Amino acid sequence: MSIHAIGAFLRPAPGPERKPPRLVKGRRRGKKRFWKIRHDGQKEISTRCVVGKDDEKAERKFLEFLLSRSIKCQADDDWRRIKIEALLRDHATAIEPTKATPPKQREYLQSRLRRTKKLIEFFGETKLGEFGIASGNAYIAWRTSQQIATQSSEVAPDALRRVSPNEAVKDLRELRRVFRVAAQHHHIPEPVVMPLRAEEKDLRIGLTRKQVAQLLCACRGRVWDYERNGWRRETIADDASGLRIFGRLDLVPRSPALARFVLIGVGTGTRHAALRRLRWNRHATDGSPDLKRGILHRKGTGARETTKRRSPVLLPRMLRAHLRRWHRADSAAKIDFIIHTRRGRRYQVGLFKQFEALVHRAGLNHRLNKAIEGNITAHNLRHTIAHWLLDSGASEISVADFLGCTVETLARYYGSRAINGHIAVVDCINDLKEMIPAAPDEDDDVD
Repeated sequence: MSIHAIGAFLRPAPGPERKPPRLVKGRRRGKKRFWKIRHDGQKEISTRCVVGKDDEKAERKFLEFLLSRSIKCQADDDWRRIKIEALLRDHATAIEPTKATPPKQREYLQSRLRRTKKLIEFFGETKLGEFGIASGNAYIAWRTSQQIATQSSEVAPDALRRVSPNEAVKDLRELRRVFRVAAQHHHIPEPVVMPLRAEEKDLRIGLTRKQVAQLLCACRGRVWDYERNGWRRETIADDASGLRIFGRLDLVPRSPALARFVLIGVGTGTRHAALRRLRWNRHATDGSPDLKRGILHRKGTGARETTKRRSPVLLPRMLRAHLRRWHRADSAAKIDFIIHTRRGRRYQVGLFKQFEALVHRAGLNHRLNKAIEGNITAHNLRHTIAHWLLDSGASEISVADFLGCTVETLARYYGSRAINGHIAVVDCINDLKEMIPAAPDEDDDVD
């Protein structure tokens, strides 16, 4: 966030001539200039932070100064009467992004700002002395009862997903951050320990081949009927003898972009974040396929290394044929993105909303289909190929290198579900049957 623009979001003090507190650059002392906080006209407070070197530290001290002006504790018990809303509103004012904020930092600050607004909505009249563990649990219950706003309109109302407990816990962590700043700089004790429960591990669900086929059929316009447990069909003919002839029923337009997303995700196990940015031509940050060598580069030529390994992967034969066909069509239309909209642009957030609607049309909504173990997201495509490879008997080292993860991660998340991978072990045990003593007969005496 730009340091110069923070003061513009403050509520102006009484009086037409006063300006809100702001950070200014002090006079040069030798080769250094220091940030100062100017308030109440011409009063200045030195931050002892060098311009261009300690900008983030100066920003933190400025935020602490803002809180010190909004909270004035005259006695030891005054902090109990302070409203949590006052702390949260000052926090929201301080973290609000500006036009000069970089795009990545803007997205991060906007997510924190949304959490802060939800906290203000719930803790509007609550005071610090009234806050306790019960208040945190009440917030979690209130937040999880709400439906996620960014959901597709095609999903039935009774099948809409609600906010997960993990999201509510993240909101409380934002509130804990506000409490700690107040406790550290204004002698306000942190009210209580937050009810921050351990994050629930998402289910590593691997789809079956039939379920993947259902996703691809839904990409072609088919819609699943949850009541009949089959695809919706229309009556083509109905004669007097009672013979009814059914045909397929396409209720929605086809989704070629989602079909590419599913096929590449299942065929290579690429994470959905890297999958969405794939291009046909080599790029500095985005991945691209090499159709001549049959290799998919998951990251660009100048992309930095992160904890999420994006190593190149060999393309399967069937997927290689699909990519060649898609490349011919996109080259004729002069489109560089592999997964693109109908206008040839790259998907931003809408792709995941469409995938959620695709899961519902394919009959894989776990709220309406009890046979589904849990919620299916785009990341389950990666889990699917992991289960298939382990069930086929492939070595863990080869599968981990194919997916771009460590062997420890593969064994921790997928090893317990790869039942078919135990066939080789069971065969070895069967070969040792002469070493296992036979069970005694009933007539024999057993000591």
